[in-house]
Amino acid sequence: MSQMEMSSNTNAEEAGIDVRQYLDLFRQWWWVVVITTIIAGVAAFFISRQMTPIYQASTILVINEARAGGNQSVDYTSLMTSERLAGTYSKLIESRPVMEEVIKQLKLNVTAEDLQRQITVTSVANTQIINVSVENSNPQTAANVANLTYKVFSERNLANQTTRFAATKQSMQKEITSMETQISQTRDDLAAAKKDNNTAEVDRLNVRLNQYEQIYGNLTLSFEQLQISEAQTISNVIQEEPAVAPTRPIRPNVLQNTGLAALIGLLLSTGGIIIYDLLDDTIKSPEEITRKFKLPVMGSITVFKNTTGEELITLFEPRSPVSESFRALRSNVQYASVDHPLHTLLVTSAAPSEGKTTVTSNLAVVLAQIGRHVTVVDADLHRPRVHRVFKNEIAPGLSSLFVQSSTHINGARQQTVQDSLSVIAAGELPPNPSELLGSNKMRDILDAICEDADIVLLDTPPLLAVSDTMALAPLVDGVLVVIRPDITKMSALKEALQQLADVKANVIGVVLNRVDHKGTRYGYYYGSHYSKRYNYSKYENQSEGPSALERESNKLHIGDN
Repeated sequence: MSQMEMSSNTNAEEAGIDVRQYLDLFRQWWWVVVITTIIAGVAAFFISRQMTPIYQASTILVINEARAGGNQSVDYTSLMTSERLAGTYSKLIESRPVMEEVIKQLKLNVTAEDLQRQITVTSVANTQIINVSVENSNPQTAANVANLTYKVFSERNLANQTTRFAATKQSMQKEITSMETQISQTRDDLAAAKKDNNTAEVDRLNVRLNQYEQIYGNLTLSFEQLQISEAQTISNVIQEEPAVAPTRPIRPNVLQNTGLAALIGLLLSTGGIIIYDLLDDTIKSPEEITRKFKLPVMGSITVFKNTTGEELITLFEPRSPVSESFRALRSNVQYASVDHPLHTLLVTSAAPSEGKTTVTSNLAVVLAQIGRHVTVVDADLHRPRVHRVFKNEIAPGLSSLFVQSSTHINGARQQTVQDSLSVIAAGELPPNPSELLGSNKMRDILDAICEDADIVLLDTPPLLAVSDTMALAPLVDGVLVVIRPDITKMSALKEALQQLADVKANVIGVVLNRVDHKGTRYGYYYGSHYSKRYNYSKYENQSEGPSALERESNKLHIGDN
């Protein structure tokens, strides 16, 4: 396979993991999405129901372009003129004088500005159509305002045009009357000249009369054209479709608002979950560990209710699924030591309260249950807990061995209720635990402890809390790091592993502790993975004992050279 194909497959695999992680994320937080969506939709529904309904009534107006002589031809210039005229009329229709007259006639209790906000006048592009829409809480009022707005505008337009033509007509009428008077006077003078046989005067008057009659004819023609033009332009906006009272409100649209609010709630909750996940620095899945730190996940310890008050669940409830989780951890630890047998295994964590002592103690029990001689050393000389878990005395213990001139375990090793399992408690707490744990004396003590044990488990303080573990890590054969999904920070684990790498510690893997297979997205994947690999139900009906897998691994003799 080529490098390009390998890279493509890797990218595809990572993309698949990301999709699965987000699906698991939504499985975990689905209830937040559902509740947010329902709350947003219900809130929008009731708010919309409480809002005042608004109705819309519309009327369609058309600009009449009739021309003299019945000429109905339309060219580009006339179309442009009509569009500009439609734009002009659209502004004039919602002008203050028109609004005030509508308010006066309908006796509305609003201002001209309020009515203007209720009216929307638009001219349809490339047409001679004007649409007038009115919104009001009363459907009949909306229709009345729309129709009256057209009527008031039409009357004002007629009045304005009539006033404009009236002055011109009056002026032309005076000229026509004056010309009629002059024609009449010229005819009288012509009759008198003919009576007196004054040929020269007759010729002169005939010429004048012809001129007056020609002027009169032109004035009469112009007056008629003015009347025709007035007839064409007056009332050139007609109401094509009167407004009627609507039966349904245009808003609020209860169903639409409810749907949009629910959708917004869905998107906001989804986005919030994604943002929260991106900002959340905690470890969420085993894939993150293997992908980012190249470490194997040695085990997954499920969360359990401690009804008996005992932390040694593998001892008191050996058939429980949690005990099987520790047995799975035992098997993985055994296989991790094939090439380099583990005599000493240090168990630690990045931060406090991640369950390292519980993991150490129960791992020791299941190792002892298959016949291994196990010694648990409480190397946490700040907050020791091993003696409490096993119900032993805190002293004598590890700190007592440092004051001996020669290295002898003597009475520091205490037996437990589990066969072949012993405990060395912390002892009296010293003032300088880091110096003691990193000394050559500690190496001698470990060698002495290993003489009577197949494997030694050391419970140590958190890596980021104190430096004790850093001093002890180079002295052991392997280190097991305990983390808690959704609790342990990615940055904390990274820093802890870096510290272990700085001292060249052999980190064999990590243990995921207190995994909630029902409450976290980690559990949706890893819980089903483990339930398929290890059938929990079969352990509920059989006594504790090594599985076929472990019987085979026992041949490896953990801790033996």
